[in-house]
Amino acid sequence: MRTIRTLRILYSGIVLCLASACGPVEFREPIGGSDEISAPVTVRSVRSFNGGVTIYYDLPDDDNLKCVAAKYCPNGIDEKEVKSSIFVDSLTIKGFSTDREYDIAVYSVNRKEKYSSPQHVIVKPETPPYMVAYQTFKSSEIFGGIKITYDNPAATELEVSTIRKKETDVDWEQISQFNSASTYTEYSIRGLESERTEFGFIIKDRYENRADTIFATHTPYYEQEMDKSKFSPYPAERYYDKPHPNYGVPLPGDVWAQHKTQVNPTNGVHGLYDGIIGNNANTYFSPSTSGLPQGITIDLGRECKLSRIVLWPRKNGTSNYGHSFPKSIAFYGSNKPSPIGVTTENGVTVPDNSWSLLGDFICIPPSGATELAEVTELDKEFVEANGHTYEISTDAPSVRYLRLWTKEVWLTTNKFVCIAEIDVYGEYIE
Repeated sequence: MRTIRTLRILYSGIVLCLASACGPVEFREPIGGSDEISAPVTVRSVRSFNGGVTIYYDLPDDDNLKCVAAKYCPNGIDEKEVKSSIFVDSLTIKGFSTDREYDIAVYSVNRKEKYSSPQHVIVKPETPPYMVAYQTFKSSEIFGGIKITYDNPAATELEVSTIRKKETDVDWEQISQFNSASTYTEYSIRGLESERTEFGFIIKDRYENRADTIFATHTPYYEQEMDKSKFSPYPAERYYDKPHPNYGVPLPGDVWAQHKTQVNPTNGVHGLYDGIIGNNANTYFSPSTSGLPQGITIDLGRECKLSRIVLWPRKNGTSNYGHSFPKSIAFYGSNKPSPIGVTTENGVTVPDNSWSLLGDFICIPPSGATELAEVTELDKEFVEANGHTYEISTDAPSVRYLRLWTKEVWLTTNKFVCIAEIDVYGEYIE
């Protein structure tokens, strides 16, 4: 202990001695930080893209050079500036409001932040992404709402706000705001009444460029959620097998439940439509060795014109676009199913021709992830809050019996299916 204390005293003495010997500290500017203005850059070429340009140049041979700057007015009014490192030979400018010509002033900047004389470059960016979206924008009526589509080949983040005014209203109200950076965007606004309504759509980019409001009048098709109290497993006469009423003999190609006891009776097909989005007790599981593809068939109770189907993962976190939640799934419908159930096409088991294909889907989360490792936390939060929606084509026939045909689940090593709940929407056929 005494040795350590002695060393500390000695070290402190050395520091004090050095400080006394050195005198006042003098701060010096970096080498090359002179007032001399740098020579301008030499512009070689310009590459235009949607809403922007990249300017390529040669740098002057100058140790005093700090960076390259460009000044421009993207909207024709407000001047903006971008800078680029001396370790690259180009700078990129984005956010132009139109595809007209712009005058860009390019400068060399020295270490004293003094600008060289400008090199003026006339550029002409391609059509900005928000205008591409505006030009390709479409809205259409769907069951219970409207569907919106537009192109965005530059994959720039765009915001679309939707406003509406009913015939009996005076003021407009915003009903939706949607952000996307996909090259093609398609989304639906649901929960709208089936009445003639005027809508407005406002497209903006991150640079506050805004297109003219798009107006359209739509009358959404009438839609309701199908009454789950009318649902039952199909075929009912073969399914009920006392003393275990939730388990029996399914249609060929279908699988009903993992647990063949009454400990968790709702783990049968009933767990799909019991109105509870739970973890295990109210969730449908197929046997862990049941294999894929496999089906689940529900009697909807009445013939229906279906509009959409929503599947919910069980609430345990790992099933949110994960575990055995369906990734590749097809929906089939029928009014007179055959007891044969399945057939073989090109070596693959599929429902037989008594079933009509209502839709064949790959489950893609909002981020666009296609592999389990790519799924984001926002994806998981989204599906837990909203479920995953599958749109049924308006050309699909009306059906009484609905068949879920799972071909692949998110965790590819799993060969069974796990779904917490199903919501079915459409309109009953009188």
